[in-house]
Amino acid sequence: METDEVTYSDITIIKTENANQKGNNSEEGANVIYSQVNVLKTVPANDLDPASDSGDFSEPAKHDPSNSSAKSHSEKEITACTSPRSTVLLLSICVLLLAVAVTMGGLYIMKEEKYAGVKEQLDTLRMEHTNVTLALNATQANMSEIMEMLQEQYVNATSMTSFLQGNLTETKRMLADQKNKNDNLTKEITKLTTELQGVRRCADAWEYHDGSCYYFSSDMKNWEDSRDACVTMGGHLAIINSETEMDFLWNKVKGTVYWIGLTQVQPEGSWHWVDNTLLTDPKYWGPNQPDDHKGADPVNGEDCVMITKWEKTWNDLICGKSLKRICESKSCRG
Repeated sequence: METDEVTYSDITIIKTENANQKGNNSEEGANVIYSQVNVLKTVPANDLDPASDSGDFSEPAKHDPSNSSAKSHSEKEITACTSPRSTVLLLSICVLLLAVAVTMGGLYIMKEEKYAGVKEQLDTLRMEHTNVTLALNATQANMSEIMEMLQEQYVNATSMTSFLQGNLTETKRMLADQKNKNDNLTKEITKLTTELQGVRRCADAWEYHDGSCYYFSSDMKNWEDSRDACVTMGGHLAIINSETEMDFLWNKVKGTVYWIGLTQVQPEGSWHWVDNTLLTDPKYWGPNQPDDHKGADPVNGEDCVMITKWEKTWNDLICGKSLKRICESKSCRG
């Protein structure tokens, strides 16, 4: 079977490189993408003039219409075909391009999905940011209202505190005044009660205190005569048994000296009251008393006791001195 031979030559392959491959173009086995193939077809040898075998090309014979039918049977239609090697090469290129296209498509889809996920997260974050901003604005508005309310309450509380402080000060002043009035009333009541008790229980010119009546003489006698005068009036020289009694007598006689019922029966002996009871509480003796002052009375000494003039104390004195007296009676009237 006779076949026509076709020769393909001048195949131009243009190689393009990716950006990541430019630095590695010297490495063996680098990936190559074939983007364009130009195939130039030459005329078969049997369609040329026989002189071509010798390497000379002559001008083709002119078309003769009278011989067209005969030539149509002798010429063969030129049919494009490929050799197996070229077919494999083209198929490899197509597969490679398809793989590149699939890879690029997959990468694009992955990028789109990743971008969609990032976009969704970004939208979510934007929405959350918007919600947080709104909540923050609402909180700030509430805080402003709360601060205004607290400021108003603070002003009101300050005013109320000032008002209450003024009332408290006034109340304290009123209480102090009332206390003074109460104290004065208590003193008046005590005084009136004492006077009333004295009127009911003590004879004329006698003063009542704590169940006893006291007479403060205006005349002056020695200690023995003063003792006898008190007995004649139904009493005795005063016997002091308590601090309140001493305070009462001192407030009545201060500035003047008075005999009381305390004496020393034996020289340099013990001190006894007129009812023969022993003195057991010597706290009212004055400084360095009793001193039985030497030379005052070489015979008798200072054996009788008086209330001093300027201090709430006692002092021993010569019994023959003339002084005023304090008489005491438990009950002058029934």
